Amino acid sequence: MEEIKQLLSDTKLLETKKLSQIITFLGDGKLKNTDTHFKTFLKNITNDLLVRYADECLEKSFPDSGLALQDIVNEIGSRLGFSVTNGLYQGSKNEIGFDGIWRQQDDWDIIIEVKTTDAYRISLDTIAKYRQRLSENNKIKIGFSSMLIIVGRDDTGELEAQIRGSKHAWDIRIISIGSLIQLLKIKESLSDESTAEKISIALRPYEFTRVDRLIDLLFLAIKDVELEENAEDQIEIVESIEPEKTGDIITPVNFHSPVLEKIKKKLNIELIKNSKSSYSSNDFSFGIVISISKQHPAFNSHFKARYWFAFHPHQNNFLEKYKTGYACYGCGNENTVFMIPFEFLKTKLDFMWKTKNGDKDYKHIVIYQNEKSFFLRTNIEDKEHYDDLMPYKI
Repeated sequence: MEEIKQLLSDTKLLETKKLSQIITFLGDGKLKNTDTHFKTFLKNITNDLLVRYADECLEKSFPDSGLALQDIVNEIGSRLGFSVTNGLYQGSKNEIGFDGIWRQQDDWDIIIEVKTTDAYRISLDTIAKYRQRLSENNKIKIGFSSMLIIVGRDDTGELEAQIRGSKHAWDIRIISIGSLIQLLKIKESLSDESTAEKISIALRPYEFTRVDRLIDLLFLAIKDVELEENAEDQIEIVESIEPEKTGDIITPVNFHSPVLEKIKKKLNIELIKNSKSSYSSNDFSFGIVISISKQHPAFNSHFKARYWFAFHPHQNNFLEKYKTGYACYGCGNENTVFMIPFEFLKTKLDFMWKTKNGDKDYKHIVIYQNEKSFFLRTNIEDKEHYDDLMPYKI
C-alpha cells in the first residue's frame, strides 16, 4: 500500500509515468491472481488517466498489458455503475476463467470477456462454459445473465459474423473499448447517475427489429441534460421579485473546474467523477455535488447580492449514499466557495422554495451576501430565516 500512496501523492509525477512503469513499481512488478495492488491503484485515479492507460495497453503491447487491460475495463464497468466482480488473470482446472462479472441494479449479470484484438478466433463455447459453471456454482442465474465481449478495436466484422452463426447469438454481444469509454464520457456529461445506469441496459442482448427501446434510451439522455440546463433559468422566472434589467448580454458563468480543484485541496484526496456535477472518493467515504452561480441583485436592502442554485432529487439520492457528503456552492467566482455538510443542509430542505411542474422537481438554494458574510435563506413558519455560512467557506 505504501507504493500506491507514494505514486498517488504526486499527481504531476504520476502523469509522466507510463503504465508499464507503474506495474513494475507496484507489488512484485508482475500482475498475479493473488495481488490486488494494481486494482487498488486503478480505483484511486481519475477517469482521464484510466482512459489513457487503456489506450497504452492497445497501442503497443508490453508484459502483462492484456492483464492490465482486463483490470482497467472492469474499473470502467464499476464507474459506469455496475457492481463488479473481478475475474482471475489466469484460470486453472478448478477455477473459472472469466474476466469479470458486471451486475446491474436489477440483478442482471453480464459475464465479461476482454480481448485486445479480434485477430484470432475466439472460442464462444469457452465463454459460454464460464457462464454455465458460474450458474452451477450459484454465482449467477442463467436466465438472468448474458455475455459481453469487449474488444480493443472497432473492426469486429469477423467476430460479429462468428457470433451470428453460432448457437450463442442470443446470449452474446460485442462492444469496443472505445465505445465503452464513450459511454463513460456520456455518464460524466449527465446530471443523474441513474440515467446512465438505465442507458447501460443496451449492453444486454436485445433484438432491435423494433427500435422503440433504443429511441427511449436516447430520449432519456437528452431529457436529463435539458432538465438540468433549464432549472437555473426556471429559478429566475419563478423567484425573481422583479426581472433584471441590463443592456449587457448575460453569459453563463463557468468556473466549475477551479472550484473542484479547491475542494480537492481542502479534502486532500483525489475525487472520481460520477456525473456532470457529482464526485466521490473511491472508498465511498466522501461524496460531493458542485453547483455554481453568477451574482444576482439582492432585491433586499439588507444585502448586496444573492446566488441561486437548484438542488435536485438525484443530488439528494447521491449524497445519501456516502458516510460524509457535501453540497458545494461557488458564489460568483472560484474564490467564494462553500462546502455545506449534507447533514446540515437536509434539515433545511423542507423550508426552501420548491419547483414541481411535470418533470421539474427541485429545491431552490438561495444564498444572500452582505458586507460581512453569506447566508442560506429559508422560510420557517412564514418568516425569513438566515443561517450564517461562513463556517463552511473554504
